[in-house]
Amino acid sequence: MLRNSIAAALFALLSLAAGGAFAQQAAPKETVKATHGDWEVRCGANDACYMNQVINNDDGAPLINVAIRQIRNNAQAKAIAVFVAPLGVVLPRGVEMKIDGGDPIVSPFLYCLGNGCYSELAMTDEGLNRLRRGAAATLQIFSVQEPKKAILRKMSLSGFTKSYAAL
Repeated sequence: MLRNSIAAALFALLSLAAGGAFAQQAAPKETVKATHGDWEVRCGANDACYMNQVINNDDGAPLINVAIRQIRNNAQAKAIAVFVAPLGVVLPRGVEMKIDGGDPIVSPFLYCLGNGCYSELAMTDEGLNRLRRGAAATLQIFSVQEPKKAILRKMSLSGFTKSYAAL
């Protein structure tokens, strides 16, 4: 249930980022169009699709939701990645992503809503190619309860290329 509400909020956020506003109060219905490896391709109204992966904590509960949507007609970015972490994260530290142990890509949290804190990362061709070639990425966030202790989680890149191509 939490996964569906986060996914619906991400869909609404990604749709707004793409320029379409919703007149409805409720999030639109969406469906899982395909699953490739550890990624789902989810689609909603007007066949607006994004790829999604939920990264769980040690207890198996959702911790970080990652959604990636293509951006058309933008010279700087080809896609936008949205990371949603639980309330109570250290906002200025943001999300740090390392692909196969490479240089970190840091994306600060921009705002928090009732279902979590949001970070958006513009993805260039270079960044997308690193994800396509990679085996795994490590995501790092910090909790306000232990602001000096990193929370590290692996994000699988299995199925990334096929999911992105399906968008």
